[in-house]
Amino acid sequence: MNTKNTHWQEYYQAVNRRPHHPLVEQAIAENTSGLMVAIDAGCGTGTESEFISQAGYKVLAFDPDKEAIKICHERFIENKSVSIYRDCFETFHYPANGLFIAKSSLFFCDPIKFDQVWSNIKASIQTGGVFFGQILGDQDSWESNEKRLISRFSRHEVETMLSDFDIITFDEKRDKGKTAVGREKYWHFFTFLAVKR
Repeated sequence: MNTKNTHWQEYYQAVNRRPHHPLVEQAIAENTSGLMVAIDAGCGTGTESEFISQAGYKVLAFDPDKEAIKICHERFIENKSVSIYRDCFETFHYPANGLFIAKSSLFFCDPIKFDQVWSNIKASIQTGGVFFGQILGDQDSWESNEKRLISRFSRHEVETMLSDFDIITFDEKRDKGKTAVGREKYWHFFTFLAVKR
């Protein structure tokens, strides 16, 4: 049995049909770019994509996992405003957008390629456009191994990454807790909403 696939299947079962993150609503409200195109990076089961599309956006959603893509294809079979791609941060072509969502997904970007990925993301977000996402902190208990790559950053590094943005909300969480499938871990991550200058 492929334990990596089993883990993601458990995760999708746990999070499928959860409500969208409340900051997505604020992200939509803060978008003054005039561009109703959104990217949902690491879209998982498509919760954020569904809500954003209902707000009138054209959504381009991608995820590297085939099970996530299968779920999304079924979920959006009649929703022509959502396009689904099996792809990853390192190879996806980022079109110009007014809204970029990366909730719990940049954690898994290849750390060696992260700087280029972040540069591509920044370039794609238009002036007045919004980035809502989460980045793993350097004290988080997850580390890169043979099963997955993990990118982690200090608070200073994250703030430097956002130097071309006006920060609307910025929250740092450090706490023992559980993953979506109930595994114990130490969480350290940043959640933020920022507008491109």
